[in-house]
Amino acid sequence: MYGMIHKAARAFTIREHGEKRWDAIMSSQNLSDEIFISGRHFSDTKTVALIGAIASELEVDIDDLLSGFGRYWIAFTANDDYGPALEMCGDDPLTFFHNLDDLHRGIKTALPDARLPAFRVLHGDAERIELLYQSEREGLASFVSGLIEGVLNRFSQTGVVTWEQAPDGLIFSIQRTNAG
Repeated sequence: MYGMIHKAARAFTIREHGEKRWDAIMSSQNLSDEIFISGRHFSDTKTVALIGAIASELEVDIDDLLSGFGRYWIAFTANDDYGPALEMCGDDPLTFFHNLDDLHRGIKTALPDARLPAFRVLHGDAERIELLYQSEREGLASFVSGLIEGVLNRFSQTGVVTWEQAPDGLIFSIQRTNAG
């Protein structure tokens, strides 16, 4: 993964728990500032270790941390270099999800080592959206659920997100509670 995800994890942790807790994580994991270089590629092992250290230090369930971090990721990227790209994805969640793979193709051009997931809208109407999520990485369902909630928040909407395993990935169902 790229340092941008580490940079976001640091910002999320500091925002939610303060600089002192972040310093404790840095110290306990003997981390250097190099892992926060946005465009630098790091092994998944390093990223998983960082997220695990955050969960351990904060004494939170890893799925709860990943979900919260997913929600935060959308706002973080909107305020980072990818803000203009997010703007071009659409003005509502359904359009955004339809255009997400196009966004990822653009990111892949800038970050060639990125191993990005695929999203496909299976169903979409005013009340419900169904997405197929495919990734070579496992264990990120809670993060993706948080991302979806973050997208809903971006468009001042709310909903209940559930997921289930499918033969070719995970299917996320979004029952919108205010499709405003």
